[in-house]
Amino acid sequence: MNSIEKYSEVERIEILGSAAKSKSTTGGWKPTEDQITIGNRAVSILLAIPGHAEYYRDRLLKAQSEHKEDFTSTRAGPKFNNYTNEVADGMAILSQLPSPETVMVLGDLLFNEWVLPNSENRPPQDRYGPLSVRALRALSKLPLTSKPAKTTHDSHAARDLSAWQLWYEQIKAGTRTFRFEGDPTEYDLNGPAPKSKLVRIEREQKRNAKRSVVHKKTTPNSRAESAIAQISKPSSIAGILAACALCAAAVWYFLKGRKVA
Repeated sequence: MNSIEKYSEVERIEILGSAAKSKSTTGGWKPTEDQITIGNRAVSILLAIPGHAEYYRDRLLKAQSEHKEDFTSTRAGPKFNNYTNEVADGMAILSQLPSPETVMVLGDLLFNEWVLPNSENRPPQDRYGPLSVRALRALSKLPLTSKPAKTTHDSHAARDLSAWQLWYEQIKAGTRTFRFEGDPTEYDLNGPAPKSKLVRIEREQKRNAKRSVVHKKTTPNSRAESAIAQISKPSSIAGILAACALCAAAVWYFLKGRKVA
């Protein structure tokens, strides 16, 4: 690591990325203590390089684009093999890089749902899922303090996709921020969120909470319950009985008048 500065920025990202990937647990891999130590150091250096996540995004999208041009087979061919390798390596590395840039890259990929034409008609072993599901799995492995779903297994990714998409859309729209474990900083996609933005978001959340309370109080069921409560009061019951007696007297008086006539 001491001689990393002698390499170009691209070479540094690749070297550090490989070291970061060595501590990934993808595929049930269990790294050694040395790999974890080296990987953590590589991550800290890599995160300080602007474009650390965009670099792997660009490689992924380039490989996907080339694969789209030649999708005669999902099981063979250099373009398919290159695509699957880039996806596996890229997601394993990105899942180890907790930064706003990584959240932005993986968040955008949540909407990349391209699959091979007629993929559903192929045997299961010949199918290859969309980048959106793989991006979700990598994103769920980041040490985020508040996640929209507990995506703890690859099989949960497709099920939880819409929840993660909504979460990211809110961040992108500026109505939500995020934090990483062990770091009290609130982030948006540009870095630490400005105090003015945090104040605005807090005000909007309080306003929405008040609206929610008011809405619950004015629902039809609430109005019906309120009417029942009023009827159940002794004064209300007395008033109703008095009104009934008055109506009965009026009817009796009317009938009596007709008999006299």
